[in-house]
Amino acid sequence: MERIRIGVIGAGGIFRGAHLPAYKELSDAVQVRWVCDLDESRAREGAEKVGARWTTRLEEVLEDEEVDAVDICTPKHRRIVEEAATASKHILCEKPLEFSLEDCDACIEAARKAKVILMVAENYLFDPVIMEVEKALNEGRLGELRRIRLFQGWKGAPPGSWRRRRETAGGGCLMDDGIHLIALVRHFMGEPVKLHALVKRFGAPEGTDVENQAALIMDFPDGGMGVVEAGLDIQQGLFRFEFHGDKGSAFYESSGGRRELRILSDPPSSPPVPPRFPSIESYRNEIAHFLECVARLKMPIYGGEDSRREVELVLAAYRSSLSGEAVDVASTECNREKAEGKLPG
Repeated sequence: MERIRIGVIGAGGIFRGAHLPAYKELSDAVQVRWVCDLDESRAREGAEKVGARWTTRLEEVLEDEEVDAVDICTPKHRRIVEEAATASKHILCEKPLEFSLEDCDACIEAARKAKVILMVAENYLFDPVIMEVEKALNEGRLGELRRIRLFQGWKGAPPGSWRRRRETAGGGCLMDDGIHLIALVRHFMGEPVKLHALVKRFGAPEGTDVENQAALIMDFPDGGMGVVEAGLDIQQGLFRFEFHGDKGSAFYESSGGRRELRILSDPPSSPPVPPRFPSIESYRNEIAHFLECVARLKMPIYGGEDSRREVELVLAAYRSSLSGEAVDVASTECNREKAEGKLPG
């Protein structure tokens, strides 16, 4: 298989800390041809690390006929997605796809019209911890899944960061971090029909205008329940996941140097896990999946419609918190899109 040629758009933290190491590991399958960033020094530095060209102009990347796909690592995505699709480039886009349903729809329509792949980078689905839980479920060791509870908390971005402002981040801990957890709940339990949430800002640094505490409960048509909790300004980073079925349970915790996954079933087990969550392997696996989709022209397991649905649920959580009431979130759009199993258009 020929190497897929990628243009990276945005050379900030997510590229330097996650995507760049993944590209180095996948060098047999991918060539990073361009690194583009508005900051010339970041573009040049990123390009040097992967042996690519650099530019501050998006047009230069999109006009290169040798580029097969782009990897969008910027906070906002709509304009870049639309222009990349128009240039017939396949698209890997950081989550969330956008912050509003209108902008999500515009991205999805652009990809559909151009008949290009649009994958949203939901790396948690590709983490070895989550894959071990899924393996246990597929083997029947947990039985029928009844309840999921997921918690993620960390110190968060420093004061003044774009992640602390609604205008640039679209939301706080729920839109930025909790959306990962919502994706996991949907992946394992399907589509919720009702949601009740409490979202607030408490004890956040000055200049923060987004939430730093969020909790939501999702109700499913079969009676199952998904609980998601996310927090910023928690001094010790903590991940705690619980998956409960009618035959067994799976527990994962990462905190204070302790990382453990326990499968409580017959027989019980404690599979080895990477030294951090999310792991570098999650990004490598995610990008490897995208490269395979481009090479074989197949739909990714997590696309634009999926990310749109998660954004829809986050926005519903904001409404629920404001009203103090549960919100009806029944939808079949994502299930229909996945069932088709083909490129949009």
